[in-house]
Amino acid sequence: MANDYSKTDKKTLQEQYDATVKSLLSEKYILAWILKECTTEFKSFDIKKIVEEAFVGEIKVSKVAVNPDEDYIEEPTKLDTANNEDNSKKNGPIVYDIRFNVVVPDSDFSVALIINIEAQKTSETPYPILKRALYYCSRLISSQKNVVFVNSHYEKLRKVYSIWIQMNTPKKQQNTMNRYRVVEENLVGQYHDNSINYDLLNIITIGLGKVEETEPKTILNMLDTLLYSNKPPEEKREILKNVYDVVISDSIIEEINTMCNLGEGLYERAYNQAYNQAYNQAYNQAYNQAYNQAVADEQAKQAIAMQKLLEEKTKALLKAGFPQDVVDKIMKAN
Repeated sequence: MANDYSKTDKKTLQEQYDATVKSLLSEKYILAWILKECTTEFKSFDIKKIVEEAFVGEIKVSKVAVNPDEDYIEEPTKLDTANNEDNSKKNGPIVYDIRFNVVVPDSDFSVALIINIEAQKTSETPYPILKRALYYCSRLISSQKNVVFVNSHYEKLRKVYSIWIQMNTPKKQQNTMNRYRVVEENLVGQYHDNSINYDLLNIITIGLGKVEETEPKTILNMLDTLLYSNKPPEEKREILKNVYDVVISDSIIEEINTMCNLGEGLYERAYNQAYNQAYNQAYNQAYNQAYNQAVADEQAKQAIAMQKLLEEKTKALLKAGFPQDVVDKIMKAN
């Protein structure tokens, strides 16, 4: 039976919803789709191969804090998303939504990547998302010192990706995916260095929105089904299984159900809040209109009474024998 979230406070609902989204995104089949669509290294591999061969080797788990001076590891079946912190005394704590290592299958030499995935509820932030993403990538790079390499062995530096999934974006940003990276520009001469020496920092931004179902299956369609659409849980699971070849585990079923229930709770609270605001606004508007009308009516009555009084006073003065010009001056003075 679905939990009743309608009476839970909004902050708690949002925190639970965010935690569920992160947990769902950390499923290996979901991550495999993100890797395939967002990284050049995994584009040629099918989802099953990525799931079976990318997340291999010594995968360590860090459930609370990640120190830049110590390597971190994750569980082989599901990557840990609980407050991954890159904690530096000088730079302060940084919390990553999802952070993990992968190795490219069938590569001539071990191509290792460090991946960071962030789930954003909205693109409306007090700072540009890209600048925050650049900061995250910079920390992913600098934290490899004494972890991935020591001394001056910068040749061992690993490429990093920071992938930002934004769920509530302006219309112009919906159904978009952009990449930002380091590229070479020849200012003088035609010398070209190997891109593996500088193409080490990549930012991917994904703006979700309503995707046409007739469009071919892409990461936008898959994430829209998973996170954005209001389809019932059963339909979401069937689409993920039959269209995107996602193996539906018990944890995925539970997380989709929880996310949908939490979403309904947030929707109901938002609906009730909007209804109450609209009701109060309509009531206040009607009250103010009635009050203003009553004041206007009273002022009109007073004006009519005053006019009638002046007319009676004029008649009385004329009847008493005062000349018209004298009466006019008296009335004007009043």
